[in-house]
Amino acid sequence: MWIYRLLISLAAPLLWAHRIWRSGGAWEAIFPTHPNTTSGHRLWIHAASNGEMTSAKPLLIALLERDPDLHLIITVNTPSAVDTARNWSLPRSHVGYAPLDLRWRINGFLRAVQPAAILIIENEFWPNKILAAHGRGVPVLVAGARLSKTSARRWRYLPKLARRMTRAITALSPQDPASAQRFRDLGLPDTKMLPELNLKLFYVPPDVPPPETERAQTILAASTHDGEDVQVVTAFAAAHKLNPKLRLIIAPRHPRRAPAVMEAAARHGLTIAQRSTGTTFDSATPIWLADTMGEMAHWYNAAALCFVGGSLIERGGHTPFEPAAHGMALLTGPHIENFEPHFEALQAAGAAQILPDANALKDAFIALPNTSKLRKMGQAAQAYHAQKGSLDPLIDAIHAAL
Repeated sequence: MWIYRLLISLAAPLLWAHRIWRSGGAWEAIFPTHPNTTSGHRLWIHAASNGEMTSAKPLLIALLERDPDLHLIITVNTPSAVDTARNWSLPRSHVGYAPLDLRWRINGFLRAVQPAAILIIENEFWPNKILAAHGRGVPVLVAGARLSKTSARRWRYLPKLARRMTRAITALSPQDPASAQRFRDLGLPDTKMLPELNLKLFYVPPDVPPPETERAQTILAASTHDGEDVQVVTAFAAAHKLNPKLRLIIAPRHPRRAPAVMEAAARHGLTIAQRSTGTTFDSATPIWLADTMGEMAHWYNAAALCFVGGSLIERGGHTPFEPAAHGMALLTGPHIENFEPHFEALQAAGAAQILPDANALKDAFIALPNTSKLRKMGQAAQAYHAQKGSLDPLIDAIHAAL
């Protein structure tokens, strides 16, 4: 444990500087604000960023509806997630940045907030936070916990710390069977294991109007990464030569990738409209660059086919559930470790295609769109997403802890 505390202390100045830079100079990124409520009981909920925060929204609403005395202290790591959660205007909720995982910062936050319990979303396993809370008698619960092969391998190098952390957890709902087994291997007893739960399955598509485009002729590339978005543009360029009616909406995971995407489009002689500059998207422009935050629902509604990013490169793939909820046919590359059982089930249901490489992606872009096939794939994806399960076991465990 002392090795971790030394390393996080040495890294703290760089982590704080990065936070200030990403937040545009907001000092609350280093000095999180505290809620001023002292009434009721308080649940500290922590999620990493936008995706995790959005997936937790139905759970937060259900918790608030069940208990009128509950107050939520919601913390995240990124400015976009702060903005997202604040824009929801949830009642009896305070949204801010999470304290860095330094022991003195965590203890200070716990003293100020005095939570009755902590709920961690997915994979934010910070040792000082979990052990400090446990030391104060604060129950620690984890919702939709995901532990990849790589993360599990890293924790095995610190077996004593892993055992201390798993023993400090009060209850954990694993995201999938593989994660459940990896937590068992790290020392989590079955008595603390709740039923499997993937919060992203509870995503509800918002009622937003799509931009003007012919949906069956439009492809969305969602959450693409460095080394991947250029491959997507290249694959689309080959398909566009054969079918000039095709349109591509590309939404990079990080908007700072915009220049690389625009350069790739220029190399193929394709015009591109950039959302962040206010350029109008129209049917004459082959590529739309969706480099803004908070508008993904518009792009899901605008296209019939979605390539899920983070999968042509070794990033483990991103969620298929949001595009599935919008009735989209799905394509993914081979790197799907984060959602492997779901992608395989979606492929078996005729809702998705798991492709081996960028050449196969090009062939898929050329073969599609086939209107009837896209419709059937989208319907199958929507049907899969509808198999949600229940939030009740987790909510019961949270209230028992409170």
